[in-house]
Amino acid sequence: MALTYSEIAERYGRSRHTVTKAWAPHEAWPGPVGRRGRALEFDEGEVERFVREHVRPPGPTLEGDDEELLDIGEVASVTGYSADSVWSMIGHGRWPAPVGKRRRRDGAGAPTREWESLWRLGDVRVEMARRVEVQRPARRR
Repeated sequence: MALTYSEIAERYGRSRHTVTKAWAPHEAWPGPVGRRGRALEFDEGEVERFVREHVRPPGPTLEGDDEELLDIGEVASVTGYSADSVWSMIGHGRWPAPVGKRRRRDGAGAPTREWESLWRLGDVRVEMARRVEVQRPARRR
């Protein structure tokens, strides 16, 4: 069976833009096998092979209790994203909102007047499982 870019995006839970702009330019992306109207078609097995070999969820495996609360630094540490990237994704509606807040502590462990946002590890785990990113090849010099 042959799949179009839109069908590939739907099958793997990604946007069409991600498939056409991040996956398709990869040197291992399969060539088209035909057309359906104006849409290019790609062999289903070859696309599946590409995804299996070159697409992966980012970051390490998240271990621990689902109810454990993480601050932004801990979220960044366990996901492999920077804290700024997580805040950006929240601002664009692409990351779960914090579930609570707690007082930030100073170097001696005393509470400060500042508050920090918290996320449940279970929510972070679900979000990371939902995300799939392509492994980009090293740039040639």
